Amino acid sequence: MELESKPLGWWMRNLHEMPSDIWLWISSETDKLSPETVCFIVDNGIDLSAEEQDQREIDLENSGLMCFFFKDQLEEIQLNLKAQKSNFESSDLYEALNYYWENDAFIDLNNV
Repeated sequence: MELESKPLGWWMRNLHEMPSDIWLWISSETDKLSPETVCFIVDNGIDLSAEEQDQREIDLENSGLMCFFFKDQLEEIQLNLKAQKSNFESSDLYEALNYYWENDAFIDLNNV
């Protein structure tokens, strides 16, 4: 299976170019997100049967990848951060992404 990849920083700068049906997958060895984190793009597989979708997911996991985020999640994390700090820096964004990834919740800048 050949997958296209781009760094997370590229996706965050170009969310408007990301199709809404794309999931990002990252190496299962990833423990912290950064602009350099390599993300592989995988469509939602709507044209696949449930069995084919399951098999594709198994194949991706067996190749050392794990499902990460999709476009809506990335946009929501960025919007939540912007609502708290309109002029946020790149380091703030990656802190918010890591927080969401680890806690399945938006970061609260008043409590970090």
